[in-house]
Amino acid sequence: MRATIGSPPRAGRGTPVRVPPEVFDGHYPGFPLLPGMVLLGLVDDLVRRRRPGLPVTGLRAGRFLAPVAPGTGLVVHLAESPGTTTATVTDGTRTVAELALDHSPVPGPAAPWPPPDTVPDTRPDTAPDTAPDVDVTAVIPHRGAMLLVDGVRAATGDRLVAEHGVRRAGGLPPWLAVESWAQAALLLALADRPVPDVLTAGVPVLAALDDVRLGPGALAPLPAGTVLVHHVRLRRRPAGTAWLDGVTTTAAGVLLGVGRVLVATRPVADLRPPSPEESR
Repeated sequence: MRATIGSPPRAGRGTPVRVPPEVFDGHYPGFPLLPGMVLLGLVDDLVRRRRPGLPVTGLRAGRFLAPVAPGTGLVVHLAESPGTTTATVTDGTRTVAELALDHSPVPGPAAPWPPPDTVPDTRPDTAPDTAPDVDVTAVIPHRGAMLLVDGVRAATGDRLVAEHGVRRAGGLPPWLAVESWAQAALLLALADRPVPDVLTAGVPVLAALDDVRLGPGALAPLPAGTVLVHHVRLRRRPAGTAWLDGVTTTAAGVLLGVGRVLVATRPVADLRPPSPEESR
């Protein structure tokens, strides 16, 4: 059964969160938008301060409902339960995201998670369509510090394996590791319809994210030098969208798993913020 999100009470003013302006750099050139995983990380930080000693170990369900442009003020409304913290994020006039963060115990290294069939077999004899020379920037529009996938190790019709070497000073925050996996998922979803430039080809958007589990190694920033290996599987491709799932591994084992992500491409005109007159 998939998780659902119950809207938390909206009474009170909620908690304003500051969005660092630098997180918009490279996401996307010419049309900057707040990455969904950066927003999730900001909410995670707030939840950890509000509920110290109760780690966030995953995301049961997330819905990203409206784009966030630079300079937008955000307010987070939280509702707490023993195993979940639900957040509604608003920009003063509309809800931009609804998130159900998980506090379940972290599975140990020997736990049967994620299911073995979510990890593509990429041995040479089972992945003949290897694509080591894929130009990542010719397929997805992420640039600069927000480009978090380095290349493709192997690909078949509905599966892809990509990698990213962590280079950030101070390490890669856990939710940016999920962002890195999501960019690998976009490489697979957009393989036959690349989006190198959002102004001409449309804007890739993450609409839904369910059943994300963070393993023991993903509860703190990943140090520079860590190599993330992203395994992605395409499950369904309804018109104009794609459903995918998969896992990320490191030399130490499984880092995180993604039960389901929905991505789509939308015209820039559909995502421009409403004018003051339209907001009234």
